[in-house]
Amino acid sequence: MTFDFAASRQRIRAGWTAGRTCRLVSRGLAARVSEAERAWQAGQLPLDRAVALASEAEAVSFSFGPIPGRQQ
Repeated sequence: MTFDFAASRQRIRAGWTAGRTCRLVSRGLAARVSEAERAWQAGQLPLDRAVALASEAEAVSFSFGPIPGRQQ
């Protein structure tokens, strides 16, 4: 199994840059992807669980639109 954690973070960032997602939520979920990757690299999580957490974070980030009237 291969998973590109950096690409996942980039997709999350692209969502808020494009104004499709809430910047606040997306920043936190991008950090969650990083934490899942770190935990896997440290041997604290198996790869499949780290991938599941990262994928889940990416999906959730697209569930929150930006707050109307607020700058991204």
